[in-house]
Amino acid sequence: MSTLTLNNTESEVIAWLKENRNAAVDGIKEKNLIEERILDSMQFLDFIMFLGELTGRDVSGAITVDDLKTVDAIVRFVHAQS
Repeated sequence: MSTLTLNNTESEVIAWLKENRNAAVDGIKEKNLIEERILDSMQFLDFIMFLGELTGRDVSGAITVDDLKTVDAIVRFVHAQS
């Protein structure tokens, strides 16, 4: 992605979750994605690869579980890596 903004990053993340996890979009920003099993261990690698595509770099060594807990945390992480 050439120009990352907070809004389009958030939209991309929510679209990925909806498509790959069949996650309901309603209220997804407020949910803990790990505790509610929207993201589980089977999806972590695919999701980290997706985040790498968003940032244009390998993020696997930089990301923590805390970075994956909420949509807002994910967006902050992506922008810190860009």
